[in-house]
Amino acid sequence: IMPKEALSPLITPTINANKSLEFLDMPRAPIQEAWYGLGWLMMNIGSEKVVYHTGYLNGVRNFIGFMPNQKIGIVLLANSERKVASKLGLEFF
Repeated sequence: IMPKEALSPLITPTINANKSLEFLDMPRAPIQEAWYGLGWLMMNIGSEKVVYHTGYLNGVRNFIGFMPNQKIGIVLLANSERKVASKLGLEFF
């Protein structure tokens, strides 16, 4: 378990990432803004902050995301070339 002091710099919005929303296969309406921190993407879905990171390697996709204020998160692993893990992960929130 990571102390709050160590997590805070990782999930502090640093760079505007609204352009990255174009690559998500999701309606834009519930997402207000997107930001990039130190390795993590962040967005507000409704009034909640969602922090996540995705990955891809040789036909395997993954998603890890959490809502820091709600203290819930999810990890998805998918044997797929498509963005299944990212799409389902964000729909979870």
